[in-house]
Amino acid sequence: MYVLSELFGNCPQVKILETFAEYYDDTLSGSDIMQMTDVSKATIYSHIDKLLKEGIIKKARKVGKTQLYQLNSNNPKAKIILMLERFIVAERLEKMVEKEPATVVSEYVGVPGIIQCATTPTPETALNISIQTSAPCGICATAVSDEDWRILYG
Repeated sequence: MYVLSELFGNCPQVKILETFAEYYDDTLSGSDIMQMTDVSKATIYSHIDKLLKEGIIKKARKVGKTQLYQLNSNNPKAKIILMLERFIVAERLEKMVEKEPATVVSEYVGVPGIIQCATTPTPETALNISIQTSAPCGICATAVSDEDWRILYG
């Protein structure tokens, strides 16, 4: 679900930053990012250096000789990027649910599934979507929490 690239262009730095936003809880290596973005190794490490200097990402830990990085959730710029990405995703899900909930959301997630929409999205209520699938990865997720919705819509 790479939404920032659609908004800011498909340049390497946006792809890399977007990958960290998508996987904000995870630690990622340069190789992980290379596989997810199709950006060259040299370009990835050049941008990682810039993002480290800005404090947007941080060194998380090392596994053997491999350095792992993570979005720095304490950095104001990283928080804004993450909130922007969440806002765009929530806005798109809202529009999709209004159109054809079962078909469109399962296409958006990328796997066939059953959708249950508990409430109609408004600024006062949360968009509660539960997606259950029989995919091998066994995805089961809530798209937007009550707290995220309040942050996004005030």
